[in-house]
Amino acid sequence: MDSSSGQLSLANALNSARQYIISVNASDSAAEPRTGVSTVFMTVLDGMSSARTFTEAVYSANASESSPVGTSLTTITCTASSSGSASSGQVTYGIASVSPPGPGLFSINPMSGQLSLTNKLDYETSAQYDLIVTA
Repeated sequence: MDSSSGQLSLANALNSARQYIISVNASDSAAEPRTGVSTVFMTVLDGMSSARTFTEAVYSANASESSPVGTSLTTITCTASSSGSASSGQVTYGIASVSPPGPGLFSINPMSGQLSLTNKLDYETSAQYDLIVTA
């Protein structure tokens, strides 16, 4: 990882059809340094797999504490294009992680990508949640 730009690059070849989890720690050089941690999930596909492309790099949604369970927040959209195989282009969605973790706050329809509330939100517990969605 380049310490100035944060760009990740490969030092060695990766095994195909395997998932890698990379933890990235960052800090500044202030007298009282601030730090942050992020996790990068990377799946290496073989040459016969379908490439996935999300229509947006980042999805954002807003909901209030009074939003009822079942509220639709947004719909994640991803397309699959085949490279070297006859693929149907079928995409299945899932939630890989929620940060900070909550008691089953969100669900995603595996076929449509519709993200919904499955529990009540509490602003005092967290004002923001970050989700990692897989396709």
